[in-house]
Amino acid sequence: MVNDVHDWEGVSAAIIIPVRNGAEFLSACLHSVLKQDYKLNRITVSIYDDGSTEPEVQTVINDFKPLMEAVGIEYLANGHPPAVAPRGVGGARNEAIQACQSTHLIFMDADDVMMTDRVSRQIKTLVETGPNTILGGNFDRIPEDATPRYKDYHKRLGSSHLELFNHSFRDAPVAMPTIACSRDVWLNVNGFEEGVGVPEDLHFIYSHLRKGGQLAKTCGEPVIRYRYHPHMTSFSLDRRELLEVRARAFEDLVLDAQWKLKTFMIWGAGRDGRAFFRSLSPAGKQRVSAFVDVDMKKIGTRCHGLEVLPVSGLLSPFVTCVALDRTNGAFERNLEGTGFRLGTDFYYIS
Repeated sequence: MVNDVHDWEGVSAAIIIPVRNGAEFLSACLHSVLKQDYKLNRITVSIYDDGSTEPEVQTVINDFKPLMEAVGIEYLANGHPPAVAPRGVGGARNEAIQACQSTHLIFMDADDVMMTDRVSRQIKTLVETGPNTILGGNFDRIPEDATPRYKDYHKRLGSSHLELFNHSFRDAPVAMPTIACSRDVWLNVNGFEEGVGVPEDLHFIYSHLRKGGQLAKTCGEPVIRYRYHPHMTSFSLDRRELLEVRARAFEDLVLDAQWKLKTFMIWGAGRDGRAFFRSLSPAGKQRVSAFVDVDMKKIGTRCHGLEVLPVSGLLSPFVTCVALDRTNGAFERNLEGTGFRLGTDFYYIS
């Protein structure tokens, strides 16, 4: 237990790395650990190989053992053979965490590269914010021009719990490869959801929020270089399941906890609005009073049996199911012109 914010340099930090194939990226990932400016004898690297079919993965893992131990880093490498069914990213993370004893956890993927000051910056912030915080950070992309809207969106988000919570239902408000937290956070949510194709990051964040946990962010310079490539695990996730997980969290954390018995409107009678309505529970669907849209072809029609109103008929509370940064600012200007407040009157879903 750290008793003083000045004691942060003595905190034990485990870097948790789930691996399944991707041998061509793993060496750069592990080299970035060796370059950390934190006390290396307070760092543990815990890798779990989730049944890689590429033999080169084990070669890289084994090659780094003497390099890590030579500088004082505890190096734990575990896993199972390809003949055993994969447990998914969440399962691999759980195994890697269980193998170590560190009080604080730094998450990264095997295809990413940490900035040299990542561990020191995030451990210092975690000690200052307390043990009940999931801490994220900004990131650069590899290649640099990949997903600019996604990167810029995360960069615009501030560090406060309130701002991050207010954006929690559009997407994960902190990107998983940038997350750090105390071991207590992981224990409190009973670990990561396991299974192939499971959005374990969303489950982890929402379970934390359901238990009253806090969110924060290391702002400023990026903490990691987040690689974008065709074999990313996120490409295997089903869009409908992602939306259902977000919808369940919205119902628990906003509809039932904040808006209670109120009905609400859905701004957007197009694809995203209809999909969100379908993802709601039967009780959640009963609380939708109307759809709202700017499209004259939709106004006056019915969507899922509910009237589609013009924006002039919009009432608080509501959710927006219109993509941000896609209408040359038209949607954002319309929303600002209503005078309604994010986090009180409305939340973003798309």
